[in-house]
Amino acid sequence: MRFSSLCLLTFGVIVSKGDVTYPRPSELNATKPNILIGGLLPLDITFSRRLMTAAQIAIDEINKRNNVLKDYNLVLHMKNTSARHAPMGGPEAERLSTIKTLEYLDGNPMVHMVFGGLFIATTEKSAYLTSLMNIMQVAATTSSLALSDKKRYPYFIELILDGTRLNDLVAHFVMENEWHKVMIISDLGFDDLAKHLEDTLIRSNVTVSNLYIVEDVDDPTEILTAIKESGVHIIVFQVYPIMYYKLSCEAYMQNMIAPGYVWIDNRHHSQSVKDYFELYSDVNCTLGEILTSVEGMFATSSLSYLEQFPDTITIGGKSVKTLSEIGGIKGDAARLYGYDAMWSVALAMNNSIKRIAPYTLEEFTYKHKNYTDIFLEEMKNLSFTGATGPVGFSEEGSRLGKLVLRQVRNGTHVTVGIFDGTTQILDLLKSPEYMWEPFGNTTPSSEPRLEYTYLRVSRVLFGIYVTISVVGIVICLIDLILMLIYRSHGGIVHDWPIIRVIVCFGCIVLNIAVILMGVDDSDSSSSVYQGACQTASWMFVFGYTLALGGMLVNSIATYHFYTKENVTKSVQQELKYCAILVPCLVLDIILLILWQVVDPLTIKTEFLQKEYDESQDTIFQIAIAVCDCQKMNAWRIVLIVYKAIMLLVATFITWPAWLAANGKGYVTVHYLGICVYVTVLAALIGVPVKLTLGPNPSAHYGVAGGFILLCTISTGIAILCTILFAMRNQNPSGTSSSISPINGLLKDISESKKTTK
Repeated sequence: MRFSSLCLLTFGVIVSKGDVTYPRPSELNATKPNILIGGLLPLDITFSRRLMTAAQIAIDEINKRNNVLKDYNLVLHMKNTSARHAPMGGPEAERLSTIKTLEYLDGNPMVHMVFGGLFIATTEKSAYLTSLMNIMQVAATTSSLALSDKKRYPYFIELILDGTRLNDLVAHFVMENEWHKVMIISDLGFDDLAKHLEDTLIRSNVTVSNLYIVEDVDDPTEILTAIKESGVHIIVFQVYPIMYYKLSCEAYMQNMIAPGYVWIDNRHHSQSVKDYFELYSDVNCTLGEILTSVEGMFATSSLSYLEQFPDTITIGGKSVKTLSEIGGIKGDAARLYGYDAMWSVALAMNNSIKRIAPYTLEEFTYKHKNYTDIFLEEMKNLSFTGATGPVGFSEEGSRLGKLVLRQVRNGTHVTVGIFDGTTQILDLLKSPEYMWEPFGNTTPSSEPRLEYTYLRVSRVLFGIYVTISVVGIVICLIDLILMLIYRSHGGIVHDWPIIRVIVCFGCIVLNIAVILMGVDDSDSSSSVYQGACQTASWMFVFGYTLALGGMLVNSIATYHFYTKENVTKSVQQELKYCAILVPCLVLDIILLILWQVVDPLTIKTEFLQKEYDESQDTIFQIAIAVCDCQKMNAWRIVLIVYKAIMLLVATFITWPAWLAANGKGYVTVHYLGICVYVTVLAALIGVPVKLTLGPNPSAHYGVAGGFILLCTISTGIAILCTILFAMRNQNPSGTSSSISPINGLLKDISESKKTTK
């Protein structure tokens, strides 16, 4: 056919790396003036050559028509913007595109409009320059958020749908499948659209875990490794073909493919995965591995009439399918944008002829801004059926139309849905069973299923400690009852009973604190857990002061009684000694209130190590609910130092009290002294051990609760024993060493000192 021969002839000229003019002068009507359309495409690329082929078909049709530019010849003058070492773009390609654009601006040759370019970076440069010179530029397949800025690019028209509309489709698809987390990978040329997509998803309550910007020279290995480690399974990417194959290969290498991962190729053009494989796949994967990697992948693009409605008759009188066959375009509908671009240019100028009268199109110069303004208005008013579907533009100059959602099945992109950007409705053409078949017939989740394993206090240990605590409380209550019943007994009256009551009460409070320390969110609500935690902290502080403070006061009172004159065991005297505890309790209250106001305890969840089970697609996360505050360690240090001072004083006063009461005092001072040293031993062992324990609630509870119960139970039993011994023997000096071993020890020490002297 004539068109086929023209294409072959044109391609022969392109190989020479020079500019191309179509049609040749010999093929034009010499009686008509020429209307030149300038072109900026990297003709070393197959896609560009076929894009120009479609434009040539449209020019032939237009020049034969009597109702479109009937008094003119439409001529395309194409400048090759392929950089010698960077045909796919880059700084060298941008520089060359700028030079070629400046040639047009210098009148070499002078053109009415410009067609092109192909890459965003080069197109932004040329579109800015053409706008400065009042020249309209029509791009076939280039779209970006930056190019939508009509203040900077007032005369730029996009034939392809605005990329933001594709973002709407992606956001709609993500929300419809209830995916809450996604990753975005974008080529540097699409960074503005990627950020727009990120904002769109965030407004839809979708978390964008990260946005990676790449270039074709980059190795995506680290990016995919980071995504895999993050656990996010939904990945949206918008890249050029080179990076497309790099990502596909690396996804295969790291097994980040269906059914574990969902890839959405935003802005995809080619229907066949292997279409560009030999040209752009500089990767270490075979075509079979690439096909395995992309099976099930989704893609967004403009609605392809070549695929959906191939028999549609275009404005030139031929069907979409026929046009693709004539131009050797095969199945790639994106190359047909060249056809619609030329018809849009021709119709816009044709509809402007009456408006610029009495002037004519051949009188156009770059100084005539009014020409270009009219061209722009008429372009926005166009409505015709092109090879890519109905052609029309919004008031902002963006292409109107529908979008398609495709899925790769057996190496080919199959349409699974059509999206109407105006109504925001996605009409699915394929059943869910079809779409999710590569994913095990189940809609994938946006991230692995997360299962928490909470570390809590062992219920068996808690039950044991509750039982022991209750026993300790009962013992202390028995002590209090016996002291109340036999309050007139000599052994009770003359052995600091009020102090013993305080010690017993402190032990009861500590036992209750142990019970509350074992409460967690497994058997209570969070509010109850928090209340138990706060109450346990307060009760421990007060209980410690009462129990240990009572034993300290007992030692001080005993020492004074046997070393100072005029000290009697009266209620008034005993109350004076008990007053020593008042400042300690006041300090407790001040510290606890300050703690509560400044840095209150709250229930927080701490996440520990996690393991990913790939077979179950599940992350097993170990967590622990803790009662904590922002400066917990600081408060602990303050309280430990304060209580340690009290313990230290009790330690050093107990021995002198023993010596002073040797052979004179009741056994209470002996047994409570032993309890002081038991407490010292528990603190010296328990505190360091607890600080070195890992995040195991049972271990912490076992150590802390165990040592507290050891001290309180031993104290309760000691008081009970002293009461029973005092009731049996009211003679202090007559207490045998078997009942009061301290007496025997002190006696041996005294005799040893006498012998030495």
